Amino acid sequence: MARDDISFDANCEEDLSILQNYIAELVAYVELRAINKNQQTQIALRESQYRLIKYKELLLHAEYIDETDLLLMYTELSKVEKSIAKLGVEALTIAINQLDNTFINS
Repeated sequence: MARDDISFDANCEEDLSILQNYIAELVAYVELRAINKNQQTQIALRESQYRLIKYKELLLHAEYIDETDLLLMYTELSKVEKSIAKLGVEALTIAINQLDNTFINS
């Protein structure tokens, strides 16, 4: 979880490539899930983005909150969202912004 963050460097091309793959995987997963649930894709993507934002906020304030709160939010994330979350705050920020760009371009 938060304590097991993988080292992520936004200036490293390889790390960014891995993150971009996770984001593409997330978008594809959410789109497929939305179709299967007869839900609008944009709404499903916003829900995913909201979970990432909420987790990021808790992670930023982890030293001031009960670890249980962070763990509970982590369990609400999908497998792909967890992969992004494990990369840390910087990766979460990039993913959240990328999802915003997805909405702007759709």
